[in-house]
Amino acid sequence: MASYLRSRQLRAKRRTVLEQARTICEDAHDRGDAVLSGEDEHRYQQAVADIDKLDLAIVEAEHDEERASDTKAAGDKFAGGLSDGRELRVEDNAFTRELWEAVQPGHKEAVGWDLPGSSFHALTSEASGPVDHDMRAVAASVERRTDVPYTSIDASTTYSSYAVPNLMANYIETKAYAASGVLQAGPHVFSTDSIAPYYIPKVVTDPTITVSQAEGTQDTDSAYAVLGRTTLKAWRHDAYSVLTEEDIASSGPDILTFVMQSLGAYVAMKVASSLAVGVGTTVPHGLFKAAPTGATSATGSPTTFTAGNLISTYQSIMAAYRPGLRCVASQAAESIIMQLVDDMGRYMYQSGLAFGAPNSLLGIPLSIDPQGPACTASNTVVVFLQPEHFHVRYGMGGGVRVDVSTDYLFPKFCRVLRVGCWVDSELGVAGAASGLTLAAS
Repeated sequence: MASYLRSRQLRAKRRTVLEQARTICEDAHDRGDAVLSGEDEHRYQQAVADIDKLDLAIVEAEHDEERASDTKAAGDKFAGGLSDGRELRVEDNAFTRELWEAVQPGHKEAVGWDLPGSSFHALTSEASGPVDHDMRAVAASVERRTDVPYTSIDASTTYSSYAVPNLMANYIETKAYAASGVLQAGPHVFSTDSIAPYYIPKVVTDPTITVSQAEGTQDTDSAYAVLGRTTLKAWRHDAYSVLTEEDIASSGPDILTFVMQSLGAYVAMKVASSLAVGVGTTVPHGLFKAAPTGATSATGSPTTFTAGNLISTYQSIMAAYRPGLRCVASQAAESIIMQLVDDMGRYMYQSGLAFGAPNSLLGIPLSIDPQGPACTASNTVVVFLQPEHFHVRYGMGGGVRVDVSTDYLFPKFCRVLRVGCWVDSELGVAGAASGLTLAAS
């Protein structure tokens, strides 16, 4: 009991330190600072060090708690309280216990869970969010709970794993963030409880404003603003796998963890791909597809571009959208960008040498998207954007759906495990983004 109370106290303290670290980053962002000041950097590093120490202390406390629980369970078994040693391997966690029971032979009902999303959405929902290649922003905003590893009950096989329920929701989001330069650019990310179409208003045509200083004269009519809307749906990204009851019986709960995390990784990569190159019909409208062309490489150059092409793309962005501007480039374009120089021989790409400072292109924070298009004819490979106008919607409460069922393969003694989340994306205002498109071949 004492170790349990200590663990709760340590977690409460960790949440407080996390909030302090997040506040430091948010305050710097609100001030428009590209990097943290020396004092803020020192405070942030101290908070990170405190979090690391608390993580170790939490793991130690949970080890103590588990040892105490195992000691009690062993005593109960010795006294005749438990007869099946397998039950001793199941952690006292409602999700894990239900998941374990759902895959036992003879269990016929389908079982499902809605795992809530993390505070990651709250981080990226801020306009012009931070660009952090070392993922400091994620570390400061996502409370990642560390569970004590357990091993298989099969004496011939040992796995090292973590419990599925505590990690799955954050696991998919952090994997998607790491694989998505679009998310790293800090778009407007939000969650809704439903998957019904969601509408965000926008100005399609600017009004014409008249100016007059003559007294007693009637104002001339001006062209009014034409309003429109951006429509966001919620396309399901999912994966499933099949386990035989023999696999489950011989491998213990660890095989479930392995399968669930593997499914989660594939779902995360698909989300990242949709946000980059989705065509916007039956999938999200990815940034590289949604951004209008601001400049095109020279005729006969379908696989490369020049420094002048990048400058022309930047200049095509209206001045009103340049504050807080971000740049996203495909990984294929990165090698070209890093070799470009201006007329004075200076590299246009600058590495963020300070800890936490983003790399930059033309002085604009740059993120690289591994899911971006290849440098081939007619592809848009670099996009400058005002990130608050690129919307990313997570439906179904922004969480992750996890299900186990025997319905599909019940006669074959198999269980179906599936993971899914609902996502859509769209550029709200065309003038807020501009892409560099390679010439047609």
